[in-house]
Amino acid sequence: MRRALLVLALWAVPHLAWGAIVFDAAGEAALGFSVSLPLSFTVGAGADRVLLVMAMNDQSDATTFPTGCTYNSIVMSSHTAFTASISHEAQFFYLVLGTSASPTTANIQCNYTNGNSKIALVAASYSGVSQTTPILTPTNSQGTSSNPATWTIASTTGNLVVVLWFSATVGVTTPVPVAGETIRVSASSGAVSRYVMDEPGAPSVTSSATMQFADDWYGTAVNLVATGAAPPGGAATRSRLLLGVGQ
Repeated sequence: MRRALLVLALWAVPHLAWGAIVFDAAGEAALGFSVSLPLSFTVGAGADRVLLVMAMNDQSDATTFPTGCTYNSIVMSSHTAFTASISHEAQFFYLVLGTSASPTTANIQCNYTNGNSKIALVAASYSGVSQTTPILTPTNSQGTSSNPATWTIASTTGNLVVVLWFSATVGVTTPVPVAGETIRVSASSGAVSRYVMDEPGAPSVTSSATMQFADDWYGTAVNLVATGAAPPGGAATRSRLLLGVGQ
């Protein structure tokens, strides 16, 4: 007698092969004494894109600070602003942009309470970033007359740490990163120098850069979460289905 045997199995296994986060583009802008700062910025085609922006002012007037940023007229999410010990105000913003087969070109527009201070921003875009939890809590850091500029942040292998920062060392446009870091923006004009750098994630990442001269510095380190990466406190999983037929 022959009997047919149907085997059905369903289980969850750790999903370790999430996609890599890929750098796309970066830019910067600076302006003296204005209530708004625009930057035309192109985010390339790709999957699971995100845009990061850091806005600052030199706070020569203590009533001046960033009030918000938009991209393509869409309001960007913000992280708590902080005032550096050198009386500079800075704030981090981000926006998830989904998947697109073509580039997106639009203005980043950062606005301020008044036009009493010099203002600046840096921006960077990446693909392969989770659209539901694109970042974990950013880490602010600052120093006065210290070298190097340093941030320590918890991350995960497969994620990416991005640091958006400023220094008062005007005219020095090439900070020296530590091994594994890549400088994406390095510019200097007006009252501030502006930088973006990134490096692969790990359980604990210390990002630092040595300036040509010790001076005031401040900024934010961000842990970008890769698409499909494990959420905080657990492993990402996916289900597998096995069908078998025997005689």
